[in-house]
Amino acid sequence: FTYDQDAFAHGMPVVNALVRGAKVYDPRTTATAWSENPALLIRHYATSALGGNLSTDNIDDVMVQAAANVCDTSVTYVVGATSETRALYTAGTVANTDARPLDVVLELAEAMAGRVGWSQDRMRICAGAYTSPVAALTEDHFSAAAPVEITPRMAREALFNIVNATFADAAQDYRTADMPRVESATYIADDGAELP
Repeated sequence: FTYDQDAFAHGMPVVNALVRGAKVYDPRTTATAWSENPALLIRHYATSALGGNLSTDNIDDVMVQAAANVCDTSVTYVVGATSETRALYTAGTVANTDARPLDVVLELAEAMAGRVGWSQDRMRICAGAYTSPVAALTEDHFSAAAPVEITPRMAREALFNIVNATFADAAQDYRTADMPRVESATYIADDGAELP
């Protein structure tokens, strides 16, 4: 708006806006609409002139569709006496134009417990999901040239048994709010300490 001393006698008003962000292309439906789906956000950012500036020919849309389907899987979350059904993975981001496009893409991939890689000059993405094994390993698959090493547990610095998080609460005009602490007494006992 333009300042007018008669219209704004007490100074400029405070303006608030709820911004949903860019509309993104969904190769599953060929629709372009706002979305919180991390796979679709990765595709959008990677092909945006303000992001990765890739040609759509450099994106494996079959894998985008598979990852988007995983992200959209309905899950019912229960916290105390409240339950809510939402998509398995959602994301939202603000990326500065001076950010490295790869960093933004990897951050979005992390939001879907996924991975991003390159093969045959095409970006391929996967969302975190269980897939059935394609083969059973036996002793016949291993060489006697080198011993097999098995790491039964992750390194201690990679472990956690308590999750503390914040989120933008729509019920409070998107102010940052604390989520209920999630902890596992079983894991804390197994680990011998609280690992937030």
